[in-house]
Amino acid sequence: MDRKSVHSLVHKTVRLHGRLTTAMGSRNAGDEVVVETPAKPIYQSLTGLKETMKGLLGRKATCVNEIGWAMQGSSCQDETDQFYRFMEELKEGPFRCNSEQMLAYSYLLVPGLFCNSYPTYFKEILAYFQNVLGVQCEFAQINTEGSVKDNAIAVRDIVLAQYEQFGKQVVLLGHSKGGTDAAAMCAMFWGELKDKVRGLVMLQAVYGGTPLAEDLLGGGQFGALNSLFLGKVASFSNPDGTVDAFKDLTYKNRHAFLEEYPLPRDVPTLCFHSNFPPDSKTRFKKYVMKENFLNGMLEVPLEMQLGRQLSVTSKYVLSKYPGEESDGLITRKDAEVPGSVVVKYREDLAHTLVIPEKAPPDQSTDVGPDHLDARHVCQACVLLLLATR
Repeated sequence: MDRKSVHSLVHKTVRLHGRLTTAMGSRNAGDEVVVETPAKPIYQSLTGLKETMKGLLGRKATCVNEIGWAMQGSSCQDETDQFYRFMEELKEGPFRCNSEQMLAYSYLLVPGLFCNSYPTYFKEILAYFQNVLGVQCEFAQINTEGSVKDNAIAVRDIVLAQYEQFGKQVVLLGHSKGGTDAAAMCAMFWGELKDKVRGLVMLQAVYGGTPLAEDLLGGGQFGALNSLFLGKVASFSNPDGTVDAFKDLTYKNRHAFLEEYPLPRDVPTLCFHSNFPPDSKTRFKKYVMKENFLNGMLEVPLEMQLGRQLSVTSKYVLSKYPGEESDGLITRKDAEVPGSVVVKYREDLAHTLVIPEKAPPDQSTDVGPDHLDARHVCQACVLLLLATR
């Protein structure tokens, strides 16, 4: 974008087509509207993100010796082969692999950062569990841009209420920071919850930390400025969001948390993680998003190729930490919990497991592997957890 275009964008307005989340004048909540709004705030957000990444690329790697620290001296039980056997059987129908055993438990889906920006986030899986498998399944309504400790307390309250309602042990499925929050709940309250929680499935979840958070929020002026910027990003997506949601994923804060609240070894845990090469063809797949404008009054649908953004962060991780595979946000090594069952997903998969693609891609086009069925991935992970723990 040249200087003339930038000047034009900053001083003009943009037309937003969206849906009102609350009444505005003679319009009711839910009405489709077209609103003109100054382009400057949108431009500032985009340029702020661009400058942050530009500054990050120019810095030295800060955590070479931290990646995978939580697994040092420990091991996991690799059940990837059995996971793929379950996946093959589930292609024949949802009640293969002794799936009836899932009826003995209820399920809680714990979302990660910025889930409010994805209208389909976990929704496909929630509907599948409820309507096809016929199990009791709930979506945890938490402040996903809040701190890990605050969310651990919130998830604990939901688990207690769900156990009281259904009278069944709860299986937690947490994606991204949702897995971190759910694991924190188990670590902080296991004595109270061990007879109420059957197990924990961590899907592309942070356990040891992430180099992106550490590099962005490291010491000095760069870290301080990014702290302010990420705080604004968190509050843009969620009025109650704070920068603590990001800080809690740094290696420094994960060290401190796990020293105070180590995850008990008797918590039945399964970790699912993936790799997303920067040149993966799957980066062209499209996803439906939404964003709120006008102080949350206007919800605007968007369509993005999220893989393109995550290919940049994946390339960053590889450039700063050679050989470290990641899904664009979390390295494989930092997604593993000592003593857990592990599934090492073999196909290219960005940090988008529970966000459905807009539509199954036409395999004649250059977009990579077949359509991912996250419903079967989550079911296979649950079945594997129940079979091994």
